Amino acid sequence: MSFSITPSPTALKTVTPNLMPFRVAYNGPAPMSTYFHPKEVESTEESTGESSTDSNYFGKLKRRFIARFRGRTVQGQDIPLPEGYAGAVLQHTSAPPKQRKNVVGGKSNRGKRTRGAPVEEETEEMEEEVDDEDVRYLKAAAQFSTLRVWNADYPLNEDEDVYVRGMREWIVAAAEMSAECV
Repeated sequence: MSFSITPSPTALKTVTPNLMPFRVAYNGPAPMSTYFHPKEVESTEESTGESSTDSNYFGKLKRRFIARFRGRTVQGQDIPLPEGYAGAVLQHTSAPPKQRKNVVGGKSNRGKRTRGAPVEEETEEMEEEVDDEDVRYLKAAAQFSTLRVWNADYPLNEDEDVYVRGMREWIVAAAEMSAECV
């Protein structure tokens, strides 16, 4: 499967996605502002075990929040994306009109062939025919520079949270891979 992402022709609105610590069996719009009222709280050593001047992994001052969701207390923290990174909210779109095309690494490979040019053998690694059913079409719907990660009952611990740790590890891995390619 490959992905085709269409950039937005207009400026994207800026949002703060919320990563909740549980699964809700619904996927779609909801009147969150009616039911979910996060309040920013100041960090204190008694409540979090940390100093209020602590900064998070990416060097920014921590912003903490508290709210109730379906009667349960949830505590959140803003996790800014590292310098040089941007987040995008993608939305599934309907596929364009049916057409077959050669796809190499998710990109269209429509080159011009001139008379007398040598013909290379096509290998499965280099090119493959991809049906529109094998391509997922997405469009950019919003952008973000901060992700709000919530934890049930107690404050977020960045060193133990799997999503924050995963983001750190992927960023380090991407930097290593980029350095090796140069």
